[in-house]
Amino acid sequence: MHHPVPPRRRFPFRVTDRARRLAAAALASTAITLFTAALLPAQSSPLPHRTETVFVDSGPVANRSAEQAVVFATEIAVDDATSLRLFFDDTSLAQAPDHRSSAFLRITSLHDGAVQTLDGEELVQWRGSSAFFNGDAVRLELVAPPGAPASRVRVSEVMVGERFVGDRSICGPTDDRTESFDPRDARISPVGCSAWLIDDANGCFLTAGHCTGDSFDVVEFNVPHSDPDGTNNHPPPSDQYAIDLSSLQWDQTVIGNDWAYFGAFPNSETEQTPSEVQGAFYTLGLPASATLGDTIRITGYGSTDGVLLPGNLNQVQKTHTGPLTAISGSVLQYAVDTTGGNSGSAIFDETLGQAIGIHTNAGCGPGGGANNGMGLNNAGVQSALAAPIGICSAGPPPLLVERVSPLPELILPTGTDVFFGISDRTGAVATPDQANLVYDVGDGDQSVPLVPPIRTSAWIAQFPELSCGDAVSWKVTATDGPLTVHHPFSAQNSADRRYHTFVGEGFDTTFRDDFETDQGWTVFDDPSLTDGSWERGLPSGYGMRGDPPWDGDGTGSLYATGLPGGNNDVDGGPTILTSPALDASDPEAHVSYWRWFDDAGASDDSMVVEVSDDDGASWTLLETIGPNVIGEWTRQTFRVADFVDTTDQFRIRFTVSDLVTGNIVEAAVDGVMLHNGPSPVTCVEVFSDGFESGDSSAWSLTTP
Repeated sequence: MHHPVPPRRRFPFRVTDRARRLAAAALASTAITLFTAALLPAQSSPLPHRTETVFVDSGPVANRSAEQAVVFATEIAVDDATSLRLFFDDTSLAQAPDHRSSAFLRITSLHDGAVQTLDGEELVQWRGSSAFFNGDAVRLELVAPPGAPASRVRVSEVMVGERFVGDRSICGPTDDRTESFDPRDARISPVGCSAWLIDDANGCFLTAGHCTGDSFDVVEFNVPHSDPDGTNNHPPPSDQYAIDLSSLQWDQTVIGNDWAYFGAFPNSETEQTPSEVQGAFYTLGLPASATLGDTIRITGYGSTDGVLLPGNLNQVQKTHTGPLTAISGSVLQYAVDTTGGNSGSAIFDETLGQAIGIHTNAGCGPGGGANNGMGLNNAGVQSALAAPIGICSAGPPPLLVERVSPLPELILPTGTDVFFGISDRTGAVATPDQANLVYDVGDGDQSVPLVPPIRTSAWIAQFPELSCGDAVSWKVTATDGPLTVHHPFSAQNSADRRYHTFVGEGFDTTFRDDFETDQGWTVFDDPSLTDGSWERGLPSGYGMRGDPPWDGDGTGSLYATGLPGGNNDVDGGPTILTSPALDASDPEAHVSYWRWFDDAGASDDSMVVEVSDDDGASWTLLETIGPNVIGEWTRQTFRVADFVDTTDQFRIRFTVSDLVTGNIVEAAVDGVMLHNGPSPVTCVEVFSDGFESGDSSAWSLTTP
C-alpha cells in the first residue's frame, strides 16, 4: 500500500463583504456607546513571507539493499531566507512487503540542525507541507525500507521567511508587556495569531475567527527569541503541530462575534498531542461571573517595534495585566497592552482564575483607552464547544493496532490466522475493552473477538470457516472506553479502505494484472484530448478532485486518468485503455476488475467498458458507468460467453471522455483478472472424514 500525498491545498478564506462588516460595526456602535463608529483593527500580525517556485523531483527510486537506506537526497536553499517551509506535490511513499515499515521523508535545517520526519499519514495531516525551518537552506532525504516498491518525492514551492516591520497598540506611552513562558499559549504560523489550549475533552484550542485565513496552518509552542531586528525564528519541528482543518468551527462578523475552535494532529516527531506535551490548559468561564475592575491578563505572541520593547521579543510570548473596564453583551474591554499578533489570546480573569473571552481587536493608543475582545458567552462559540468535530470530537487514539504477521493473499476456507499487536501510546501491551475481527462476505458485517495473547504479546484474528470463492473484506477494531481504533486506520471512514481478498486455496487465473508491472496494455488518445490520459502509477491526488485516493486491490499501483493528481482530470477525448490479447477460450471464462468513475458535472459523460472476441476488430458493450456518479471502488465480474464468443483473442477496454467544458471527470481501473469460473480462486472439496475429493484411491470401502 502507498500513501499518496496531495498537492498544496489551502483552506479557503471566508470572505465577508466589507460594507456589511462596516455597517454591522456601525450598528454595534449605536447600541454600545463605549465604541467609536470606526471599525477597530484586528490584531493578527502575519509572519513576513513570500512563496517561491522550485522544482525538485526524485523520480521513482527504490531501495535495492538489504537495509533501510537513503535513496534520494538534495539540498534546497533560498538566498536571504530567514526560514523555509517546503510544499510537496505528487509524493508517494511505499510500504515494505511485510507492511511493517514504509518510506519516509527527513528534512534537516542546515542552520540549527532541527529535523522533521514525515511518513505518508503525517504528510496528509500536514496537507503536503513541512514544518518551518530556521535559516536559508534545508537538506531533504527520502529514506526507504528494503524491498519496497519505488517511492517518489517532488517539491513545487517553498515558503520563504522575510525580515519584519511591525505595529503596536499600547494603552499609554509605554509598553509594559514582559516575556512569559505559559505552556498553554501557542503561536499560529504563518498567519501570526495566538491560540490557547482549553479544558475540553480532547485538548483543543480557541483563537480569533479572523485568524482562519489561508495561512492558518501550524501551531507552535516554545517559540525562541527573534533576531535583534525582529525577524522571526521557529521552534524545532518537535514543537510544531499541523492544524486539523476538519475540526475547525469559526465565525467573524463584528466585535463580540469573532471566534474559532479547532484541534491539531499529534506531533510528527514525538507522536504526542499538544495537550499531552504541554500538560496545561485554560479553564473556561463566562463574563457574567466577572466584575468590572477584575485583573485581566493577556498572554500571546504580539509584535514589538524595537523601540518600546526590543526586537528579539517580536512575536515571542509576552504577557501584561490591567483592569476589566467594560462588559456589554459578548463584548469585553480592558486596559491591557497588546499588539498585532495578540489576536486570539485568552482574556484571563485572574480574580476568577478562568478565561472568559478571546482577544480580537485593538483600541488603545498613547493616550490610553481599552482593547477589545469577545466573551465566551457568545452563542456561536458555546454551540461549537458543545458539538466538537474532527480531531476535537474523536480525540487521540488511546490504542495503536498493528499487524505483526504478513497480509494473507487469500483466506483459507478452513480459516486463517492473522496476528496483531495492540499497545498504548507508551508502547506497552494494552488490554482493550473489546478487540474484534470484522469481516463481510456479502451479507453484512460479522464480528469475531480476537484471541487474546497467551504466551506472546500478539492478538490473533481467527477467520472462521467460510465458503470458498467468496470475496471478503475485513478489518480489526479495538475499543477502549468510548473510542474505537481501526486497522487499517482509514477503514473507520470507508469500507473501501478495508483489506479485500478472496476465500480459496489459491488463485486460478489465466491472466492477473495488479498494474505493478507493464503487461502490455495500450492507451489511445483522441487528438481532442487536452488532459487526463490513462496512465499507470501510484494514486497521488488524494481524492481532491474526484480521483481515487488509493488503489483498488491494495497492491499500490493502478491505471487512472491523469496521473499525477491535481488539475489533471479528463478534458476532451476520449482516452481509451486496452488490454493485451488474452485467452478466454474456456466456456466458463469470466473477467473481473475494480473500477472507479467520478463525474462532478451535470453532463452525459460516462465510462464505457467493452469487450472483443476478435482481437479488437469489433467491440461489444459490457457496462456503462455514469453519468453523474460519485467515485467509489467497485468490483465487477462478468461471464465472457454472455457477451461475446469465447476465444483466445479476447480484449477488454475502458473508454472515458469529457465533452462538456468545465466538468471534472476522473476514472481508474485496477486488479483485472481472467479466470475460468465465477471466482478467481481454486477450491478443493473436503469430505466429513477429512479426505479431499478428486482421487478415488484416497480411500476405499471394505465389507466383511
